[in-house]
Amino acid sequence: MLESQEIEKLLAEMRMFDEVMNNPTHHGNELPHLRGTHALIAKWNGHPVLQRAALCHNAYDIDRPGSFSQREKLQLLIAPEAERIVYLFCALSPRSLIQATSKDQYVVNDSYADAEIQLTREDMSALLTLALANWLEQRPREAAIKQQSLLEEFRQARQFLPDYAYRDFMQAYGLVE
Repeated sequence: MLESQEIEKLLAEMRMFDEVMNNPTHHGNELPHLRGTHALIAKWNGHPVLQRAALCHNAYDIDRPGSFSQREKLQLLIAPEAERIVYLFCALSPRSLIQATSKDQYVVNDSYADAEIQLTREDMSALLTLALANWLEQRPREAAIKQQSLLEEFRQARQFLPDYAYRDFMQAYGLVE
């Protein structure tokens, strides 16, 4: 688990990174979301690499392709392994990840590079766990009709999710399995 001092240091460094990138992600309204996403990953005993990625999971923006040009800088800030998760999280659609769960080979489309890439089972687990934490953190603020979305998708991804995460997912939807 990341210590609170390490979390604050990383968020401060990310705010400086964002200023260079002209990206407001780690300022203002996004900070509670990033902290909340991280808190869920930590609660689920997520690896420190995944916890770092959770604090920066929206550092890149597919609508601002230039943001992907700063990968080396982000790698220095959060570690190459965490940056890879962030990159993939930003470059892949959650639905393409979910669709890949039903296949023997985890091939997804990298929207930034416009290329198919092969993921490992560990990649799938990390990305789907991050996607679930991201969704569960945001879900209470969504309109009631949208709150029911992604139910079947994350059920389909069950085999890739930690038990703690899946239990929280089921509770959020008022279901018991």
